Amino acid sequence: MNQVPGVRASVARHEKTRIETLDRMAKNLREKDESVLLAIASHPRADRSLLTFLAYDARSGTVRMQAQTRLKPRLRKEIREDILERWKTE
Repeated sequence: MNQVPGVRASVARHEKTRIETLDRMAKNLREKDESVLLAIASHPRADRSLLTFLAYDARSGTVRMQAQTRLKPRLRKEIREDILERWKTE
């Protein structure tokens, strides 16, 4: 792992960074740099599982809040779709 937080944050911010890379970076519990974690939580490719992981991560309150903010609309949409699907089958 690169020892320069600025480089890791730049990788995490790059729009073409693969989800697998973001996931590995986020789940590296030695990563303490908030700018890196915040870049991961803000990344457009961050999926539900990655955001859920970060939403419960104890390393940074700011990162948790960012992940939760991005996760809420996705979960609401899933719940809405589930309700509509169940309603249609009844």
